Amino acid sequence: VEYLAHLRDAITFYDTRIRLIVGMAEPPVLSPWNPDEACEQRRYQEVDPHQALIQAVESGQSLQGLLVSMSDVDLLKFGIGSDGGSRTAEELANRAAHEIVHHSYDIVAVSQALSAARA
Repeated sequence: VEYLAHLRDAITFYDTRIRLIVGMAEPPVLSPWNPDEACEQRRYQEVDPHQALIQAVESGQSLQGLLVSMSDVDLLKFGIGSDGGSRTAEELANRAAHEIVHHSYDIVAVSQALSAARA
């Protein structure tokens, strides 16, 4: 459940950041995100898996809609990270893709292990 809740929040995090960057005339300052703190604060271990899955899919659809609507100019827009470095919308989109692929594999592996343990 924690992997799924993290995936949901990671997709939403990147979607929000990319929208902020694309929507601003000047590069915005991007606030940091601590996934471990999010896990504690949002009580991932208590999340309903079915609801988390629905929300993750909805977040993914929102991000997908954003990405397909972006122009080449949008992809080059950037924000300023908490370390002072720049982050383009394209870089954030790539990071989001990594999160989706990486954690999808984790979710499948855990699901398979649980199924095997129950058999």
